[in-house]
Amino acid sequence: MPKQHTADRLAADLVEWAERRSTELAEAILGSPLAPQVTTPTKAEALAYYQRMMWLPDGTPNQPGRDQLLARVGVDGFEKIALELAKGGP
Repeated sequence: MPKQHTADRLAADLVEWAERRSTELAEAILGSPLAPQVTTPTKAEALAYYQRMMWLPDGTPNQPGRDQLLARVGVDGFEKIALELAKGGP
């Protein structure tokens, strides 16, 4: 095994410490009241969100939002959302 330089050993120790400490902190946060809370939006809230993703306030298409939505939910999901919005949404 080749001899390690002091700087290499120090760098390896720092990496190990940073990984161990970040894991300890994440576990402490997730087990506390500060943990992120997940909530399910109502249908009206979801449709209002998707409305903003699909259309700008002036009524023109929001192409960047549509592209992002399409990439996230795929063609089938995009079609379902568009159909729900066409039904009258929020």
